[in-house]
Amino acid sequence: MTTPYTSASGRVYQSFTKSGRSTGGGNCVEVGTASDGTIALRNSRYPTGPVIELEPDVFRQLVTDIKEGAFNFSR
Repeated sequence: MTTPYTSASGRVYQSFTKSGRSTGGGNCVEVGTASDGTIALRNSRYPTGPVIELEPDVFRQLVTDIKEGAFNFSR
């Protein structure tokens, strides 16, 4: 059973989900949802570390932007 995570803002996240495409190498982003609908992102290497909290509409836009390549910067 997963231990609930309480963020610095006081929101409680019962669980986090890792991508089904995760290879288990520790370089994963996990996503959790609080009871008020706030979405949290965290680094799977640091499950008790800080989270980034986003309103649902901001999270949806972030996912859309990622899928459309908005963050594919040249190296």
